[in-house]
Amino acid sequence: FFFPRKAFNLFQIHSFSHPSYSSPHQSRDRCYRAERSMSEPQRSLPASRMRSFFGKESFDPLLTVGQMITTQCLFYLSLALMLEVLVGSEKITTKSFFDASRVTTSTTEGRWFVAAFVGASLLMALALCAVVGRAKKCLDFAVTAHVAHFVSCCFVAGVPRQLAWWVTCGMSVSLSAIAGEYLCAAREMRDIPTNNRS
Repeated sequence: FFFPRKAFNLFQIHSFSHPSYSSPHQSRDRCYRAERSMSEPQRSLPASRMRSFFGKESFDPLLTVGQMITTQCLFYLSLALMLEVLVGSEKITTKSFFDASRVTTSTTEGRWFVAAFVGASLLMALALCAVVGRAKKCLDFAVTAHVAHFVSCCFVAGVPRQLAWWVTCGMSVSLSAIAGEYLCAAREMRDIPTNNRS
């Protein structure tokens, strides 16, 4: 009468003491270790790269000011390079950068100035991709650089009254912002490398 119950108890003791038996706690630990090993390659990415593609960035005023100064310097460097190539160094002075009367379509030299601003805006897009690195910020930095240029023109040669200057600056802002956003978006859409263990 008691034989089946004793046999069942012996079977339980033998099963629980078998090396292949795993308790619920051991199963959870094993699943946790498996999930942790799968997520390790993602955490191996640099923190700056992760912030660049995912989530919101914390506001850093020093970094933002540094980016503004850098993009402004690169804007004038790009403009100087284009004026050197298209117009020539013998016809360029420091005031030429801020004299709105030089930007016109009525003279050959004025048209070269317009072309120089357009070329500088394309180089500015490369600077935005390298310095800023975020597509959603390109328009802000492009507008900031040209507003600073407008203020400088007002101090040096007065408020620009030439329609060609305003149209040229509008084209420059649009080209630099659109091209910068395209370059940043193309870099953000690249495959993120992971250290897969195979």
